[in-house]
Amino acid sequence: MHFSTIISTFLTLGVSSVLAAPTTPSFIDTTSSTGNYQDVSDYFNLLAKKALNSHFMSVAPVCDVNSAVMSESPVPLEPPTAGLTLHHVAIGRGVQNYTCANSSSAPEAAGAVATLFNATCLASTHPEIANILPSVALKFDLSDGDRNSAFPRISLFPSNLAVSGKHFFNSDGVPFFNLDTPAASYGKASCAKDAAESAPDTAAKGQKGENAVAWLRLNTTDDGTTGSIKQVYRLQTAGGSPPASCEGMDSEFSVQYAAQ
Repeated sequence: MHFSTIISTFLTLGVSSVLAAPTTPSFIDTTSSTGNYQDVSDYFNLLAKKALNSHFMSVAPVCDVNSAVMSESPVPLEPPTAGLTLHHVAIGRGVQNYTCANSSSAPEAAGAVATLFNATCLASTHPEIANILPSVALKFDLSDGDRNSAFPRISLFPSNLAVSGKHFFNSDGVPFFNLDTPAASYGKASCAKDAAESAPDTAAKGQKGENAVAWLRLNTTDDGTTGSIKQVYRLQTAGGSPPASCEGMDSEFSVQYAAQ
């Protein structure tokens, strides 16, 4: 796959880092999410299979980002612009924000906030695990791996992926990806939505049964973008959609979501 994108996106067999044991967050156990218990089971079964197979490998998996393959929605998004190459893959875990004018109105989108975790090597070595991670990540809240530290480390249970940045909307309502951290600099991207397609019917529901938000293709703009990032894709979404009506909702509310 050849393109200079971030895919807003975890445990990488053969390339994972060793971290202090994080605080284990609680499993989100709700009646509406019981249909997705299978995803968590599938995740750990995949890890067990990969661990077993690793004993018979003569060399460790190679982190070749060019071997990563983009997932396709039921109605595929346009492919990356010709000539671009893959730049970064991440798991995004956070919230979609909404506002309500009154109880009879429909919720209005008001941006999103998410922490991004570096899954670039995982997407190239074990794409089937990378594809299921958003659903699994949504079953757990983000945890602070060191609550006594002056600089707490956020962790995405059950992975040990390093934080690669933040996703948020700036004061002008523009979606922004900041992939510059003290550990690494991947660039910054100010974006405009180019295309959207509904998530598959099989996409993971949210913590309270919410539908998955759409898959997106975004193009970067010159305002605030650094480096050579040109396009961003949001794929493999889980949860994040609002209810159809504002009845019973606060004037401002958030819905948990995850994405690749």
